[in-house]
Amino acid sequence: MNEGMGTCLNIAGVICEYNPFHNGHQYHLTQTRALGADAIVAVMSGNFVQRGDAAFVDKWSRAAAAVRCGADLVLELPVPWATASAADFAAGALHLLHAFGVDMLSFGCETDDLASLYALMRATDDEKVRALVQSLTAEGATYPAAMQQAVETVYDKATARLLHQPNSVLAAEYLKALQSVGGQIQPLVIRRRGADHDALFAKDGIMSASALRTLSDQSQAKAFVPPAAFSLQYAASANRLDEMRFETAMLTVLRSMDDDAVRALVDDRSGLADRIIAAKRNACSLNELYQLAKTRSITMAKVKRELLHLFLGVTPSMAKQKPPYLRVLAANQKGLSLLSGRMVSLSVITRHRESASLDDFAASLYALQCRATDLYALCCVQPKPCGEEQRHSMQILSDE
Repeated sequence: MNEGMGTCLNIAGVICEYNPFHNGHQYHLTQTRALGADAIVAVMSGNFVQRGDAAFVDKWSRAAAAVRCGADLVLELPVPWATASAADFAAGALHLLHAFGVDMLSFGCETDDLASLYALMRATDDEKVRALVQSLTAEGATYPAAMQQAVETVYDKATARLLHQPNSVLAAEYLKALQSVGGQIQPLVIRRRGADHDALFAKDGIMSASALRTLSDQSQAKAFVPPAAFSLQYAASANRLDEMRFETAMLTVLRSMDDDAVRALVDDRSGLADRIIAAKRNACSLNELYQLAKTRSITMAKVKRELLHLFLGVTPSMAKQKPPYLRVLAANQKGLSLLSGRMVSLSVITRHRESASLDDFAASLYALQCRATDLYALCCVQPKPCGEEQRHSMQILSDE
């Protein structure tokens, strides 16, 4: 247990994107409290997310929605980790939660059977599985198909079936990251309810974030988003992403990059850099660029992440390090008490001027964050000038 606010609190950490925040996310936070959490600290992706996309609405709006709907404190997962592979995404977020001193990690999953998730964790980290995947992809199998066959061969069909469940795959990475921080944080798995991860339909009053992002009439989201979150994420349309602006910005930056810069930033040994160089000269849309660059052995998610890294200037080595500071996006009064009453092992940034004391790596990362925010601001429905990161301080929200 950890000390905070003068009492012994059980603090849960949550790793999230909230892209956008919806009823399913509120259910998860409510269940986390019902199962023993006195306070909830969320580590949330900022303006760019793990699939290699820009977020539906800016990070300040999503962080405020999270605090209005159940979280006490929202920390930002810096862009190199927020847009990394599942393993680096999980490791970066767990490092921040460990530095804050949370007691448990609460995550939603298609199954609440921890034993099966630990089995998947072992399978995806098994050298025999990796060797078989490499052999199968060399023979022409797609990476997902090769992984499925390898896990089924080395382990069993039940474990292999979990590979079809995106949250189970991410949960395995969470469990792996939990082991790397020494076991002080206990896992709390909550079975998901409502629509599946990428389902384009609603179930039990819950629509997936993927489906919500596709709605042409945003008023239809009202039934699936808590009222407080709806007003923050939908009513303030100026803060939402304009996909056409984002596409134009991406293609402009990518076309203007020289070949050596592409090769220096793309983290791949399978010829992806050269495919991107050729594709960006011919593609007239992002979807065309993605299709031209991908192969059977390179997933679409990998291609999109690498292209986003080129756009933002994220180097391959960044996410292999550990996030060096805690950037606070939003808090309520309990969250403020947690901040003031804890011995946190990393620097805490609640406003721009606090970045002045950062060391070289942390300062370079903060500069990257400022660049990413400036680029996102240009791609909003109502474009904004540079400096949004520097102007924004931690949001303090009243309890409602």
